[in-house]
Amino acid sequence: MMNCIKRISILTVVSLLCIFSTEEIFGQDLTGLLEKINALELSLQRVEKQVNHKIELLQKEITPANVNTIEGDFDIQKAIAVLNVRINQLAANLEQLNSYQAQAVQAELSDAQQLNSQAFFEALLAMDEEIIEPEDEQIEGDISDLALNSSLGAQPSLEFAPIDITGFGDFSRATRQEQGAKNSFELGQVEIDLETNLGDQVVIAAALAYDEAVFGLGAFTIDFHLFGSDDSHFRRVKGIEHSGIMVGQFDVPFGIDWQVYPSPDRKLVSSPLVVENTHDSWNDYGLQGYLETERINAVVYGTNGFGYEGADAFGNTVEFEMNTSVGGRIGIKPYNTIEIGGSYSSFSGDKSKVDMTLLGMDLQLNFKNLSLKGEYITQRYGIARNSTQRNSGLYGQGLYDFGKFFLTSRYGLFSSGAADVDNLKRLSVGGGWVLFQNCELRLEHQINSQAHDDITIMQLVVGF
Repeated sequence: MMNCIKRISILTVVSLLCIFSTEEIFGQDLTGLLEKINALELSLQRVEKQVNHKIELLQKEITPANVNTIEGDFDIQKAIAVLNVRINQLAANLEQLNSYQAQAVQAELSDAQQLNSQAFFEALLAMDEEIIEPEDEQIEGDISDLALNSSLGAQPSLEFAPIDITGFGDFSRATRQEQGAKNSFELGQVEIDLETNLGDQVVIAAALAYDEAVFGLGAFTIDFHLFGSDDSHFRRVKGIEHSGIMVGQFDVPFGIDWQVYPSPDRKLVSSPLVVENTHDSWNDYGLQGYLETERINAVVYGTNGFGYEGADAFGNTVEFEMNTSVGGRIGIKPYNTIEIGGSYSSFSGDKSKVDMTLLGMDLQLNFKNLSLKGEYITQRYGIARNSTQRNSGLYGQGLYDFGKFFLTSRYGLFSSGAADVDNLKRLSVGGGWVLFQNCELRLEHQINSQAHDDITIMQLVVGF
């Protein structure tokens, strides 16, 4: 086979030489022609050896070790069969490899999307230092919340009005002169106040107050600002500074002592005798409407009311419950430094008959660092039973504020309608020292009308 290939190759070359070099060949003698043919044959032999060597190498590469040969001959059919098996195995391995790669790519894409999302919001947070002013803290918080919600896969939630959280508390030590009396540390008022707005015209407030070792609801009000001098009211009206309607649980605005029920506002530790023995810091459920102008302020209210202890037809002491109470207060300012006020409340029991009334007069004067105030209250009860009794009392209080500390005093008395109850008198003197903002240390010494009933109280008040 190889000899035939050789001879055909020689004849082909000779023919080509004859075709393209006819003039040159015939111009030479026979000896030169034979020399060229011999040289060409040697070149073909070298090419033949190189081709045979490459074929042997290829046979070794494609012949598997487990292919049987007969008498040294290569079995091409078996080699092809083995190669097909290997090709199929490689295809299966390639398919499995592609599956693993696809899963890895999908995981990388998911991680990349999350990283891109986090990087986007981190970029926003980095940008807000340049584009957000210090007063725009709410916007900065919104961006942070949005980034957090996105990283958790959550949708942006509805926006709610911010809630202002404040509070206060006081702690005291009472020293009593009465023989055998217990001198003790006491926890006074503790209160957490919450406030928010529904728009600019509606204010919602709540107070969680500590009472008898538990926290309870001390106040909850919904305050609708109706007419006033600014846009925080539903309608601006010239001449009206503030007005509105309040519903819920609140300190009833009878007299003026209700303005200093919280311990941070009351510079003396104790409350007046007449307040303690009549309405006793009245807090109730109900409805009130109020109005404030430059010279006049007024409030009217309707509440559940409170009862009283009295003697029944048989002379027994019982509790008489009241179902409703209506009342109000009006204050007049003839000058900016003086206010005169009057209060009235009626209480109805069974069959809607008025059975108790409260009547009060008050006076306030503020001039530079000096504050003076006084109040008179009279209470009549048993009206519906034709057995009217009367309690009454008054107090006067003064305070001078030096800035870092203050001095204050109060004189009060209370007269009971019951024949077996003595009149009460109390002189309180004291002062306070402002340790730092929202923290005061106070001292009150009470001189009471009862023998050996004097008390010295030290109080620490903090607000937050």
